[in-house]
Amino acid sequence: MNYANILSFLRILALPVIAYLIMMGGKYDVIALVVLVFALITDSLDGYLARRHKNETKFGSFLDPFADKLLVAGLLFFFFWQGSFPLLILGLFIFRDIIVSIIRLLANQEDISLPEERGLSHLLIYAQLGIIFSLILTKISYSIFFTGIEFFFMILSVALAIASIVAFISLYGSGLRERKKQGKLVQKEAMVILANSKSRGYHDGYRRRLLNKFAKRRHAPIIFLPLQGDIFKNVQKLIGKAKQVIIAGGDGTFESAVNCKELQKKSLGFFPLGAGNAFYFYFFKGKRYEYLRSRFQFREAELDVLEVEWEQGKRKTFFASVGLDAEVMHLSKERTQRPFRDYMAGSARVIAKKGINYPLECYVDSKRYIWNNCINLNLAKLKLYGYGFPGLVGKIKPDDGLVYSLALVNPHTPRLNKVLRAWSFLLAQLNLEKAPLFSLRGRVIEVKSTKPFPLQAGGEFLGYTKWIKVRVVRKQKVLMI
Repeated sequence: MNYANILSFLRILALPVIAYLIMMGGKYDVIALVVLVFALITDSLDGYLARRHKNETKFGSFLDPFADKLLVAGLLFFFFWQGSFPLLILGLFIFRDIIVSIIRLLANQEDISLPEERGLSHLLIYAQLGIIFSLILTKISYSIFFTGIEFFFMILSVALAIASIVAFISLYGSGLRERKKQGKLVQKEAMVILANSKSRGYHDGYRRRLLNKFAKRRHAPIIFLPLQGDIFKNVQKLIGKAKQVIIAGGDGTFESAVNCKELQKKSLGFFPLGAGNAFYFYFFKGKRYEYLRSRFQFREAELDVLEVEWEQGKRKTFFASVGLDAEVMHLSKERTQRPFRDYMAGSARVIAKKGINYPLECYVDSKRYIWNNCINLNLAKLKLYGYGFPGLVGKIKPDDGLVYSLALVNPHTPRLNKVLRAWSFLLAQLNLEKAPLFSLRGRVIEVKSTKPFPLQAGGEFLGYTKWIKVRVVRKQKVLMI
């Protein structure tokens, strides 16, 4: 039995109970205060159980952060409805949450990790709880003393809400400045562009014109890769002595280039001609395609290359996943000129499919984690996958020799798995590691299961397997902004 889940559910249930007791008034106000104290005690106990069982099958419930926010916000809205709490302050709290969410979304698209702003969010919750306690105590005692305490916590909450907004904006600005220092500026460009005309984006007239404009501004020749066989065979003859090579294609084309020995010592850049374009989001930080018209200066940096080993072989990649996301790639095999529609069609097929849960044993540098109901597990060096969907959360160091992973684990019934996948998308977009998301990193990550699970790497479905091993094998010089 997962006691953390039960405790979180009790806090959610406490909201209507407290509201009803306050509406009854009289001695029921005291009972409401006792229920609120009990709910806060369960919050502390919930956190203790989550920490205690973090490395085991049972760990924090996804209801935990949702329960806390719902309890506090719900009670504040209830007191506003009763006329005991001002609309202006309630509106400020709502405005603060909206602004923080927008900043987190922008930061994630820019590949900037925003840490908690020195605990201001937690302090704000405590101050809001102080308001709630003061409102209930004032109702019980009619004492001006508690009215003064209520006023104090209101002023404190307003100050913390404003400070929180300022802190997030400051952290976002600092992240932008820090990101611009990544790598070293490329002073001289002697590059060629290797284009894959089989990529789906090449059939888009706008992107072809953009490619020609890009090549003209870079004074770089466009060399088209063979349409059949190994597209990078004899690539050395095509690029000559050029040290910088731009791969114009999709994610699969770029990963094929990384697996080519002749290109390992080159500095590789990327021009988006594919479907998902996870590398576009990494190299150009989610800028619009029009940005490629500009004569921006490249920065040269290093990016760890992962090796995925499974029953059928080995593959060099920058991102892989097992579970639901890999199943989507399996069921999105149709290649039309509308790749996003193909992806969504694959997602719909997965939603209609039963049994999207996998019992996994995960070993991170020999440390064991057991997940009886794992929905998805990403292993990568790229934070954002195709279409800007986040695959990891937190700060990712591109050249530290570590494999980063993000597990989606459900300690509840498997019937909630598909709902939790949608919820996890929102958490990842906000770059928040909260249950059911669970981050891990290590030099070697191994995954085993008694049940075959689907595997994809670089956006390509590789089949089903009962084990994989992922590690960093080398570094690749890349050109980015």
